[in-house]
Amino acid sequence: MEQLLKPTGEVIAEHRANYAWRIVCTVLFGAPAAMMLAAAWTAPRDTIATFMVPAAVPIALVVFIFFQQAKVRVVLRSDGIERWGLRGELWSLRWEDAPHLCYQARRARLASLDAMILLAIFPALGKSIRITLIDANGHRRKLPDSLKAMDLLAERVTEQHTAAQFPVLRAALERGEEVRFGRSLSLDREQIVVKKLFGGVKRCLLSDVEKVNIADGQLKIRQRGKTFAFARFRVARLPNAFLFVKLFDSTRPSNVATPRPPRPALRNVG
Repeated sequence: MEQLLKPTGEVIAEHRANYAWRIVCTVLFGAPAAMMLAAAWTAPRDTIATFMVPAAVPIALVVFIFFQQAKVRVVLRSDGIERWGLRGELWSLRWEDAPHLCYQARRARLASLDAMILLAIFPALGKSIRITLIDANGHRRKLPDSLKAMDLLAERVTEQHTAAQFPVLRAALERGEEVRFGRSLSLDREQIVVKKLFGGVKRCLLSDVEKVNIADGQLKIRQRGKTFAFARFRVARLPNAFLFVKLFDSTRPSNVATPRPPRPALRNVG
């Protein structure tokens, strides 16, 4: 197993857990506990334990969740990322040691009035961005989705990861190697190769590709002169989707400077 180095670069940003889940847990567990304590206050002394013991469990859960969430944070460094939790530093990873990044964004769709009111008060509960980094040994490193400014964190992580991995993949293309993105998509300096659903592959020369973009949670590859997309993939199931877009753009003859990768805004939901 490869020994991975710990990041030591300058701290770029720090994201801590938001208060939404702590407030929700207080409402869910604190309200029943308060009702039990109120009943114990008016109950005869010989029956107080009947209410106090059950009330202690939700109170303990509220205290634990508050303390645990207060310790949750992610520290972004110029050369890597650190994940902190209740037991201190849980893991750290350099961008160069994370060849794969999986990105998934979802928005809750609820119809009930009480749920809509809850989401209006706490918007963070209605959207979820999940980012998973896979290190050189195949271990998955997940970021918590309860952090403040998760949109900005996702943007920062994808930009830092793309900037670190792009030179490696670009050099592989220059050597004539094929670069794979998951099991169904690959790219070389001449063509894009997509695995068909029922076996076999289809190919499209880079000169015939009209556009590659990410929208509505999907990576779409459009072929010039065709009505339907040549291929489309859910971003949630395609590792390094944003890196693929930047790598493809770098192969365009008109591109002199390397463009920035598209930002993983919440409109890219799956």
